[in-house]
Amino acid sequence: MSDHAASIQPKDGQVRTHGGMLSALTLILLVAFFLRVYDLGRTPLGVHYDEAANMILSNEIAQGARPVFIRGYTGKEVLYFYLAAVVIRLMGHPPIAVRVASALIGTASIAIAYRTARELFAEEANGHGRWIALIAAAIQAVNLWAITVSRLGYRAHVQPPLQALTLLFVYRGLRHPNTAGGTRGPLLDWVWAGVWCGLSAYTYLAVRAFPILLALTFLWIVVFWPPRRPGAETPSALRSRLPRLAQFGVLLLVAAVVFAPLGAFYLRNPEFFATRMGQVSVFSPEVGGADPWAAFWRAVRVSFGMFTVRGDLNWRFNVAGAPALWFPLGVFFYVGLAIGLWRLFASAARITLTQRTTYFVLVVWLPVMLLPSILGGGGVEVSLSLRAIGVMPALFYWPALGLTEGASALRRLLGRWLARPTARRIASALVGALLVATGIVTSIQCFVLWGPSVPGYYAASGYLVEASEYVDDRLPPEADLYFAAEHYRHPTVAVLSRRYPDIKWLVGPDVLVFPAGSERETWYVFTHEAMPAEDVLDRFLGTPAQVGRTPDGEVAFRAYSFPPGGVPVPQPSTGAEANLGNVLRFLGYDLNGPLASGGTLDVTLYWQALRDGDRDDFTFFAHLVDDLGFQWGGETFFTYPSIQWRRGEVMALRSRFPIWQGAPPGPYALDVGVFSPSLDARLPLLNENGGLAGTTIHLDGFDLRRADRPPDELPPIQQPARATYGPGLTLLGHDRDRGDLRPGETLALSLYWQAEEVIEPGTMLSLWLEGAGGRIPLWEGDPVHGRYPFSQWQPPEFVRDRYALRLPTDAGAGDYDLRLALLRADGTPLPTSDGQDALSLSAIHVHASDRLWEPPEGIRPVGARLGERVELLGYDVDREEGRPGETLHLTLVWRCLSEMDTSYTVFTHLLDEGEQMRGQQDNPPMSGRYPTTLWVPGEVVVDRYEIEVQGDAPP
Repeated sequence: MSDHAASIQPKDGQVRTHGGMLSALTLILLVAFFLRVYDLGRTPLGVHYDEAANMILSNEIAQGARPVFIRGYTGKEVLYFYLAAVVIRLMGHPPIAVRVASALIGTASIAIAYRTARELFAEEANGHGRWIALIAAAIQAVNLWAITVSRLGYRAHVQPPLQALTLLFVYRGLRHPNTAGGTRGPLLDWVWAGVWCGLSAYTYLAVRAFPILLALTFLWIVVFWPPRRPGAETPSALRSRLPRLAQFGVLLLVAAVVFAPLGAFYLRNPEFFATRMGQVSVFSPEVGGADPWAAFWRAVRVSFGMFTVRGDLNWRFNVAGAPALWFPLGVFFYVGLAIGLWRLFASAARITLTQRTTYFVLVVWLPVMLLPSILGGGGVEVSLSLRAIGVMPALFYWPALGLTEGASALRRLLGRWLARPTARRIASALVGALLVATGIVTSIQCFVLWGPSVPGYYAASGYLVEASEYVDDRLPPEADLYFAAEHYRHPTVAVLSRRYPDIKWLVGPDVLVFPAGSERETWYVFTHEAMPAEDVLDRFLGTPAQVGRTPDGEVAFRAYSFPPGGVPVPQPSTGAEANLGNVLRFLGYDLNGPLASGGTLDVTLYWQALRDGDRDDFTFFAHLVDDLGFQWGGETFFTYPSIQWRRGEVMALRSRFPIWQGAPPGPYALDVGVFSPSLDARLPLLNENGGLAGTTIHLDGFDLRRADRPPDELPPIQQPARATYGPGLTLLGHDRDRGDLRPGETLALSLYWQAEEVIEPGTMLSLWLEGAGGRIPLWEGDPVHGRYPFSQWQPPEFVRDRYALRLPTDAGAGDYDLRLALLRADGTPLPTSDGQDALSLSAIHVHASDRLWEPPEGIRPVGARLGERVELLGYDVDREEGRPGETLHLTLVWRCLSEMDTSYTVFTHLLDEGEQMRGQQDNPPMSGRYPTTLWVPGEVVVDRYEIEVQGDAPP
């Protein structure tokens, strides 16, 4: 019989106990709320990007937004934001209101966990169930993990109370008799269980492990706890379980109805259901690396170790490394776990079915709800504090069980020498003292070690708080403000600064912008995370007006001010003017250091805006290339959003990227340009007459010296295979880009060499194809396409030797073997250490090529010759009138006039009356499938394009 049924006519002692429990619970909740709201604006120091984003989202809902799922910020479930929005409507001031909402949720979680424990442990002997519930509530109230997540605006901590509510009503439905006196739970309990279960899907990604826990619970109950009426004839196994299946059916049906809006969203947008899981999965290369199973088992150890060994290392959520349970409670955690396992497998005479079910649920709860942390790699960023949050409140039930049973054993032991009331008071006092000590230790951890800590300051972007306060308090309201942060439109600044709408963002430490003749005062604020080098700031901006300091004395921010028209105009050390689409003018560059193989290219590029920005996605790129067009390093960077560009502004953009290991010394060039993802095109390079001249600015004069020493770790080699020539030269392996080619196509091949001694002068390299079609020479001469002879290599030197090996256009179809040999000065082969004159590298298949020799009928003739290499015979277009958003289908018909060693790009641009581009498609012919290097004289190529008219194109 349940404790509800037994309490119809309580005795006076039961009333006093109930009143004492209620008073104790009230005190626990008050302490819990205090620990979660005390000094909430300063503990922790700062507002992290993710928390600030949550504050923005909550405020949007408070202002009227009604999403079912939030698409931004990699996708977010919405329940927490609706709850926080209610508090914002009541309090205003979203930063504090959202944290207060978290504190309220955290406090309510304790009350819910208490009520759930009363139900789970209702049949414990000697009334221990209510003590387990009360002690667990006290532990959760003063637990550092529970406190820190409740002081931060994260959606994850809505998950535990909804899990607890679901299991609370499942147990009520199982245990409580209906009005007819049977054992079948009332329908309303199962309905409520379904409501809470369905709502849990709106909490946090990690809740997707919760259905596994429910499924295991249902399976246990269906197998071991079929409902029977007292005195009734035992039905068949299936019939006895039908009522249970019906009860669970009600739960699932209601949960499905509650989940339906979110489920419909996932059906329409499946990427939001699976993408984030794929990003954080331990089995993805980004998380698990080369050995995902090793990473998996490491995540298992780390995740289970968080309870008592080492907790989250991220100062944003924790005193780094502090386990979830303080050491003394950790001891009782294992005591309680041992007791629970013993009772799970104890004989039926010692334990009831209800108790056994409780311990089964609690035993599987921990590993199941740790799955999000384990499968997420068990990292230090968020996996332990947030992804493992589903183990609450079960984690606190185990030490509560251990303490309760330990106190009972101590009371019985003391009862041999002391009066029972005295023994009980001593045992209770010891438990209370331990909980008070835990609260004291936690308070020190939270308010002395964690909240004002220097690592916590950095983890929560405290420097942005200081910079935002400075901007609001000190800057004139009409000044132009350039603000440097790690992220564009940083949410932390958005929730803290009134000047946020006025900011022009500098993203990262590698950008400076200089307005042209501004009529207003100009201010620059550079924050810790986006601080340019001090010598760069001194060179361009001079002495700062203000320097803010972090708690450990580092620079939190630097502020610079200039009067109207007083901003200096920088001059590049190397001028190189170029025009990109009448949008940007390239002014030149500074090379900030010497170049070495395996080192870093550090260059500052200078640009001037020729018009105001009309889109926000123009992205810069810089590629280090050799004379064959091979890239040896590069970077794409987005540092000054183009929607902010103003005519005349000069941008100094610093690009730093590693140069590939093994890059041969010699002359290189830097290709720079600008790309728009929304246009799916680069800005065109214009010549002096305004005509198209390509898509990149080619800057010569970058001389690369050899590396000072071989790399500590070799780059990955696609096909490693060691072959030693003489005592000093080893071929480590090779890469190739393909194994199937057509005549005229190019095979990209990389050879990896290690030179330990000086190589014999005159040694040459030979590469060829050999097969049924005969021998096809590909290269013979010095390595690095003749630019870097073996005799110039300086041991010990690592060289990556790259080739673009073009097949003759008349190469016969068939299977070939790609072979390599080294030749002495007299042309004889230099054998390997095992006596081979030639090495077989790869199998290559050459396809037959079908070519067209006559143009199709019905084309509109053009007859334009381009450089005596190709002739545009004519074209066809599907329409002569169009509307914005429509697609024009264009067909170009070319004739090859001579073989081409260069792969050319075709530009198709739709221009308005003002010569502004309103649509384009730029690519090598046939969308890159048939480059001009494959064409043979006389061949006709039919080349199709789809050009979308921009939505804002004027008539």
